[in-house]
Amino acid sequence: MKLINNQYRVLDIIDEGKTISTYKVQDIKKTNLLKHLVLMDYQNESAGFFRYMKDNIYDYANFNHPNLTQIYFFNKISQIDNKPVSINKYYFTYEYFEGKNLFDNIGLLDFEARLDIAVQLCAVVKYLHLRGFLLCNINKNDLFIVREGRKWTLKLAAFPYRQNLDSSCMLNKDNNLFKAPELYGSKRFDVQSDICFGHYNILYSK
Repeated sequence: MKLINNQYRVLDIIDEGKTISTYKVQDIKKTNLLKHLVLMDYQNESAGFFRYMKDNIYDYANFNHPNLTQIYFFNKISQIDNKPVSINKYYFTYEYFEGKNLFDNIGLLDFEARLDIAVQLCAVVKYLHLRGFLLCNINKNDLFIVREGRKWTLKLAAFPYRQNLDSSCMLNKDNNLFKAPELYGSKRFDVQSDICFGHYNILYSK
């Protein structure tokens, strides 16, 4: 696969799974801008997510925060390598950046640097909360750090959701690696859960 929807030239495979894969692509209709492209198979259990994205993509595209990866577009796959396809696949694109996985490289950060990353996470989480969104859970591969001079900058690639959204609409909702304890019981996940649990994992991971 070299070209998707006659717009995205595939440069590299970042992660390839059974139903979801991530690619580094070049947007040939946007001055060859580098982007991440997530390709997803349509499945019954993910139908709610696709409906949700169709209704909310413009809200995501309007997010603007230095610690939040910019989401650009969501659509259905219609062509691969200039040939029409009948497969039921969707994709969304988001900002490309060169970063290191936070939890794989936590040893690079002293406690002061971790505090700074935690402050940055506070800022971006508050930004989302003020717009009616929650993180709900954090995948190990959702937090990155980018070196900018002497400072590490956080990049949040986690997918936020509207508050009070039914969990059937969430992607990777069964990934429990960094899921707040409230989601294991009868309590509702809330703003406090977003802040407390996410920061605990940054400050005390080894």
